Amino acid sequence: MAADLSALVPLFVQNYHGIRTWRCGCPSWLGAALVCSDHGVVLDVAELKGIAKTIRKNSGSFAEGVDPVMAAYAWVASDPGASVSSMKVAWKALVAACFAPGPHLAMASVVMAERVARDDFRQVARHARQYYAAQRADHSIITGSDDIVPSLLLALSPMDVPTAATRTESAYQAVKPLFGYNDSQALAQVLVVGGAKVGDPGHFAALRDALGRAGVKACDPSALGLLVLASADHGWLSGMVAQVSAELAMSKVPARRFGRATRDTLAMVLVALAVTDAHTPLVRAVHLNMVARLVVRLQRAARVRG
Repeated sequence: MAADLSALVPLFVQNYHGIRTWRCGCPSWLGAALVCSDHGVVLDVAELKGIAKTIRKNSGSFAEGVDPVMAAYAWVASDPGASVSSMKVAWKALVAACFAPGPHLAMASVVMAERVARDDFRQVARHARQYYAAQRADHSIITGSDDIVPSLLLALSPMDVPTAATRTESAYQAVKPLFGYNDSQALAQVLVVGGAKVGDPGHFAALRDALGRAGVKACDPSALGLLVLASADHGWLSGMVAQVSAELAMSKVPARRFGRATRDTLAMVLVALAVTDAHTPLVRAVHLNMVARLVVRLQRAARVRG
């Protein structure tokens, strides 16, 4: 079932401020808070800290700065220990398929552990690598670590590799005049995984413009893709996103250093969770990819400051 937005937003705010007492990175706060809120639970910081400590202690480079998000997924599972174990096995399978370790790979292991039977991890990881290679063949410069989760989602779709590659490239070419290179690839991936027929890309720009008129900075193409999948009523969607963003601002979510763009993106994801049933796993996966991008940005900023 889709989430009740009137309940989801206050729960997310409560969880976010609750987890801020834990000294971890802001992107991980966002991810962990949204995971628990999406599952309709008030997070327990002490429990999450314990699970995250276990992840960091036993996993080597497995967590890569997103251990609170992984801990949240494990905590909402029926067996947290088994969930963490599955994430680590999934991570090893993805590494064996020649994906590079990092926050994006850690988030891909969460997606795989949630959606794939453990005996199929290696096969699905190799399959995901084929989808990744197909995209890289067309876009060697712009295909990178942030395409690991989308490649895994393509591997979990009913499309074979040539079909997925053709559809993704077609969607990319359609939206590129409106959104640029990297943004177009991210948007195309969401649309293809979500089963959208691209056709005239004008309605993507129309939704972006409607969000802009409502005061929303639609700077994350993946989130825009989620909303396109959710409804064709641009005015209704943009109004909902603007309202949620305003509520988050009043509640001081997220931390100021991440600014309005991150808040608006969160609002888009929350609305997507609330207005769609069929694509909820996709919404979660796209959000995990967003968290990974934020963590990477934070890590790069820290290295520059250092």
